[in-house]
Amino acid sequence: TITEKMLEEERSFLDKCPLDIPLSSLPLNDDETLREIERSRRKMRAEGLNTDEEERAMSRRVNEMAQEEIRKRRMYLHPAPLGIPLEYLNLDKDEKFKRMENELHAMRSDPATRLCAIQDQENAAKQYVLRLAADYKQKERAYLDPAPNGIPLRRLPLDTDPKFREFELTRRQLINSPERNAEQIAHLERFANDYVHSLALQQLGWQDIEFHDLNKHLSEEWPRISELYPEGKYVPLEPLRPSAYEVASAPGDKSYLAPFIAALGRCPDLLKQLCDTTTHPGSGPYSFIFFDPNSNPVRVDIDDRVPVDARYEPKYTRVPQRSWYPLLLEKAYAKFVGGYAKLEQCTPHETLRDLTGRPVLHIPFDERLADAANIGDFRSVVFWRGIIKNLSAGDVITCITNDDVPDGLHPLCSYALLSVIETVPESSDPADIVVKLHNCYYDEPRYEGPLSSGDARWTDNLKRVCRYSSDEEALFLPLPVFLRNFSSMQRCHINCGDRLTAPGEWSGVSCGGNPKFTSFRNNPIFLVENKSSRAATILAELRHHSPTYTDLDGVNHYHQTGLALLKAINSKMPVSPLITCVTHRFLQKGMMLDAREVCAQMEIPPNTTCYLVPYTLTRENCGKFHMSIYLGFAKVTLTPLRSGVLSPLPTAINMMLDTESGHGSKVEFVVSDACDVHMLFFQKRPKVVDSSKSDLLGDFRVRMSVYDGNGIMIMSTGEAINAREVSVVFHVPQEGLYSVVMRTFKTERRSGSSKCPSKLMIYTTKRAKVRLLGVVPAGSKKSKVKQLPHPPSLNCVTPSLVSPSGQQNSADSFHLPSLSPIVLSPNRNGGSIG
Repeated sequence: TITEKMLEEERSFLDKCPLDIPLSSLPLNDDETLREIERSRRKMRAEGLNTDEEERAMSRRVNEMAQEEIRKRRMYLHPAPLGIPLEYLNLDKDEKFKRMENELHAMRSDPATRLCAIQDQENAAKQYVLRLAADYKQKERAYLDPAPNGIPLRRLPLDTDPKFREFELTRRQLINSPERNAEQIAHLERFANDYVHSLALQQLGWQDIEFHDLNKHLSEEWPRISELYPEGKYVPLEPLRPSAYEVASAPGDKSYLAPFIAALGRCPDLLKQLCDTTTHPGSGPYSFIFFDPNSNPVRVDIDDRVPVDARYEPKYTRVPQRSWYPLLLEKAYAKFVGGYAKLEQCTPHETLRDLTGRPVLHIPFDERLADAANIGDFRSVVFWRGIIKNLSAGDVITCITNDDVPDGLHPLCSYALLSVIETVPESSDPADIVVKLHNCYYDEPRYEGPLSSGDARWTDNLKRVCRYSSDEEALFLPLPVFLRNFSSMQRCHINCGDRLTAPGEWSGVSCGGNPKFTSFRNNPIFLVENKSSRAATILAELRHHSPTYTDLDGVNHYHQTGLALLKAINSKMPVSPLITCVTHRFLQKGMMLDAREVCAQMEIPPNTTCYLVPYTLTRENCGKFHMSIYLGFAKVTLTPLRSGVLSPLPTAINMMLDTESGHGSKVEFVVSDACDVHMLFFQKRPKVVDSSKSDLLGDFRVRMSVYDGNGIMIMSTGEAINAREVSVVFHVPQEGLYSVVMRTFKTERRSGSSKCPSKLMIYTTKRAKVRLLGVVPAGSKKSKVKQLPHPPSLNCVTPSLVSPSGQQNSADSFHLPSLSPIVLSPNRNGGSIG
């Protein structure tokens, strides 16, 4: 008809097959929205107006109608097959599906087509769409581990898990702009992978495969703990009422950790903080918290398989009350240190620190070592009254037996210290002190000394005072018996307050060695200032960053390390790194330990700044460490001593000291400004022939005195001393001429030689300059020197090393004297110290 031809002409600009749907199959004449746009376009054409916008609107509407037609034709399809929305499958671009869809539309349009044929075609299209959805899902999940924890992805309920579905939907939205959302997509994929692994564990039951493979050879069987102690499933994992008597050792001293669990049993909160998992996690891991050397918490996850022997008894730690946490705690700690076999290589002080994150003080029962450790008289009643207070404050203490134990204890084993009992109040007799220990060793040998089970010395009154019970696996040892069987204690300071920490390193020149060498002062130095009017007791702790080496048995070895505490002899002396025997004295020399951490108890005098010096046995030991002090209630500060305020190079002069005239040698120098002067004189030739053992002494006894320009003494080292190095530190109030005189007394010559090659070095602050005028006889008149110009002309005077010939050389590194230390090395199996 004419009308149809007119409409066909007006619609000639439209796509004949929008979205592959023939235009003729769309009800264009029945769509009121399209007809309204068409009438508006017709009117504008009649008026000669531009109709581009109306034509675009008609094309958009036709596309919408085509989409609606497609939706109606696909009503038989699931809107999201396998959870994938149809729009993600790009069915409009799939040629095979388009052919199937066109055939289905033709069958529906033909009245002669049977219904069953239409259904067969629909089913074929559905199956094809399902295959497309499966392919899409496989490609979409290609970033996932195909077999998390050994379980194929198809066995996991990913399609029904709401949390994973949320991950997947979010990723689909982000993937539309992959470049812009690359970081978010990567983060989401990592998170989804972790979650998929957790779903796999829920089906499998979490297993620590790597740790199990490394340790499975150590035990005959590894049952789950629920099979070993099934009743434990009905009680909380967290110890509700922990006790020292919950653990014991398997025969043969096989349990390393049992004494430490017993020691922590005195402090329930310490045991509870180790158990990160408080209830049974089902198929998840059991988690425990330990501490690294810097007291940072470290979480350790384990499965619930435990080692047993051929009799189906726990192989290492036994649990008479059948609690779960001791066996799981032992396994977690074994994983923390590197395996069950590594437990034999642990040391008691390292283990206590791993379990608590608090410093551990080594207390040797040897008078010489105890004096060096500044712990007091361990044989006295006063000392053990202090231990009673320490236990009351919550400290944890273990003890180590000697290699030779005369009273039937297990040699080289740890025991938990439960209490110290004064059987006679106010008595000063050490025999009236009784030490109560937990006994976790049920097999031979058995304690047969005084106050053993059945001993006639147990009176009713003594049992009452000691709270003796035959049901407890405890040992009661009189103090003299205890001291002849044990070599040391390890006291873990639980309530030692906050700590101050500074990093340090022995490297190059700073490897100063022990106090037998003049280079001792080159070690890193830390200033500890007590600002209060009372003496302050602190704990100083050095923590090595890493072992020096690991031997073939896997045992870590560390530098023999000690901590020395010194103070200036003259309290008004400026702080100086030039530590010598005439300027500083030792308050504490400390013990030397081959240990991961070295801890010392120190007392800082009131209103005093002390020098804390960590040192190693030899001068070649390099390594990094952290230095900490635990304050308790003290008002103390910790500051690394840096020499940055001093001139980087000293003004120095090589000289031959006059030992014949009795007047000595005088060096005159000019200082440009008021400042602190640090002056070091040393004899180049040590007295001993083997300087590898010590180089503290020189050939001559020397006294050093400093005079101002008027010949008035302003500083002296005092009596002549045969130390190889002597130093003075003083303040010059103004610029001008000064001199220093080195004089020898009662010389001790080597092979009749009267020569003393020496060196004098002068350090000042950076703003002040020093000019040497040379060496003159001590009895000569002072030199006449023009007044130094004021800044900025001071830059013309630079620190230098001046030899008698006037030749300039680079300054040598400086060294320092002190006394010899006591060397202490812990036995690796926790035995005696020697």
